[in-house]
Amino acid sequence: NTVKKAAESAMREVIGQTEITRLTEARDRIQRETKKLLQQILDDYKSGVEIVRVELLRVNPPAPVVDAFNDVQRAEADR
Repeated sequence: NTVKKAAESAMREVIGQTEITRLTEARDRIQRETKKLLQQILDDYKSGVEIVRVELLRVNPPAPVVDAFNDVQRAEADR
């Protein structure tokens, strides 16, 4: 449960610092930075857990922001 909560927190942190227009392009960077941050968190907890890989299986915005995300994607395509 601790690893799951730490992973969710790390993922939110990394995605929150990523421009919305870059989310779909930044998959590799997000995975890499999340892994690094998650490992730092677990090391601070002295958990003894080593993160081998972070892999994004689904890359979809949360339901409350889907419409806004789609608007940004359409605007980017129009541009």
